[in-house]
Amino acid sequence: VFVACSALAGLAGILMSLDTDLTPALGMRAVLMGMVAVVIGGTKSAAGPFLGAYFLGLVQHLGGAVFPARWQDAVVFVVLVLFLLCRPYGLIGNNAVTRTV
Repeated sequence: VFVACSALAGLAGILMSLDTDLTPALGMRAVLMGMVAVVIGGTKSAAGPFLGAYFLGLVQHLGGAVFPARWQDAVVFVVLVLFLLCRPYGLIGNNAVTRTV
């Protein structure tokens, strides 16, 4: 029963992909924006990526209000580069270096 259900689910997925124009890189933009949010927010706490995603959404939509909509991703990557240059450890992270002896 498990094999038959899996085969039918696979067939349904293939038929849906033909109808809705799915591509192998369909979720790549979402993954890329998620990684940018993590880099902006920092990885030291759970609140860092959350605040990074919130800030990223604000920047993306305010950038879309100032520039044409096709430049939203470019605005996001400019902000990413600025964060990497000015504050590479993120919004929440600290720059303290721990050393073990």
